[in-house]
Amino acid sequence: MLKLITPNTEHIDPHAEPPWHRSEFDYDIQDRVRFYLPENVPGKSVKLEWAEDHANLYDENKEDNDLLFVYTDGSLSFDEWICRTGYGVAIYREATEIASENRPLSKFAEAYNAEMKALEAALIMIHNLIVNDNSPPSKIIISTDNTGAIQQPRDRPNDLAHFSQTHPGPTRPI
Repeated sequence: MLKLITPNTEHIDPHAEPPWHRSEFDYDIQDRVRFYLPENVPGKSVKLEWAEDHANLYDENKEDNDLLFVYTDGSLSFDEWICRTGYGVAIYREATEIASENRPLSKFAEAYNAEMKALEAALIMIHNLIVNDNSPPSKIIISTDNTGAIQQPRDRPNDLAHFSQTHPGPTRPI
């Protein structure tokens, strides 16, 4: 009825999706981002099988200029009641290491924090490489050994805001 009265009025959908919900891109994201997580079978370790599969994948694709292999890891160790955490990232293209970074974290950081920081550093490094590359790769494989670090942002994205507020560290915006 309102359109009959004022034909130039903008119609606002009261059931519009919030701007942070990107369902129109879900299919695109599903085609581009895939998670390969090993099945957790009690009493059975799949670590060696996964390592062999990855070694084969790397051997088959290591000369592919269109592919980046990215490795991340976080660690926690105790030495005489002193907690030490840190992370590392290495990026390979055409079987050559093209970027790497490793840093210690604070004495209050946990292993999960180190894994998350490694993933953050990897994403920043990937972004910088792509922005500064005349022929950026179209495929990126990120390998990390902490399924919790992968599943947490995917399953509970709102917790990332809490993570960055409670675990500040040197970060750079992408």
